[in-house]
Order: sequence, then C-alpha cells, then structure tokens
Amino acid sequence: EAGAHTVQENASLGDLIREVGLGGEMLRAPRNLTRFVYRFGSLHPLPTGILSGLGSRLISTRAKMRLLGELAVKRRASTGDESVEAFVRRRFGVELVDAVGGPFVSRACAGDPCGLSRRALVPSLVAMEERYGSALRGMLASAISGPRRRTHGSRALISFRDGLETLPARLAAR
Repeated sequence: EAGAHTVQENASLGDLIREVGLGGEMLRAPRNLTRFVYRFGSLHPLPTGILSGLGSRLISTRAKMRLLGELAVKRRASTGDESVEAFVRRRFGVELVDAVGGPFVSRACAGDPCGLSRRALVPSLVAMEERYGSALRGMLASAISGPRRRTHGSRALISFRDGLETLPARLAAR
C-alpha cells in the first residue's frame, strides 16, 4: 500500500517489460473501466469529461461554477514549470485539487500533487492552455474535432500478477 498499484504504459516501458521477459505477467486495465473517488462519505465515479463532471456529485455546485470559470482564467505568462497542484488550483480552483487532482496523482504515481510537474503528468492540459488559452476550450475543440488518433501507441494502465512492488526483485533476478 506504500506505492502505486499501476503505471501508465508507454513505448519505452513496454520495451523494457518485453526485454526482461515479463510480458506474460503484465495486466492491462480496460480503458472503459470506471474509476471511483471516495469523498463525502461515499464513492463517486471519476468524471471522464466536462459533462460528466458537471453532473457529478463529487464536487459542489460552487466548484462546478469555478470549473466553468476556467474559460476566463488568463493563460500563464511564465514559461517555467509548475506543480500539478498549482496548475489545477490556478485553472480550476482548490476544490478540484482535493476532489480530482490529488486522487489522480495518487493513482497515477503515488505522489504528491504539490511536488510533481504539470508538464510530466498532464501534458495535454498544458498544451491546451498554451494553444487555446484555456484547458476547457481545448477539451471542447477536441470533442468537436472528433476522436483523436493515437500516435504514441497504447497508454493503458498496467500492473503485474503479483503487483508492482515485486517488479524490482524480478528485474534483479533476471
């Protein structure tokens, strides 16, 4: 329970897994698998888009209004990186950090959103802000333009039969 239970697959990781002979041990989470966040004493499905977010009981009405207000937030002037926590707070408000940003970072890399790079963890949102001046405007443009083609290969969440925590020992033994 001290670390991530899954990692996001990428080409380099996939090559390493096959190189050390662990391809048969790998487990992929289905892309359409509903993920949940425990908040306000119950489980809530993690929103998968703007509409499901606005209809969710995961965040308050005030936070939903702040989420829509992201359209009016000015683009970041500084070219330096910022933490995931600072990015989400600046663009969407503090409640989204607690309700979505923190759980996302914990699930993705068992990390602290205050100490992890927005460019490393949410590069598509950063690119949307840079291109459209707003992450929401970028999401809307993507939705209107239709499904995206995946040019970077599979990005599934993966784990192993005995969990990620046994991976270092397996790699050392091979």
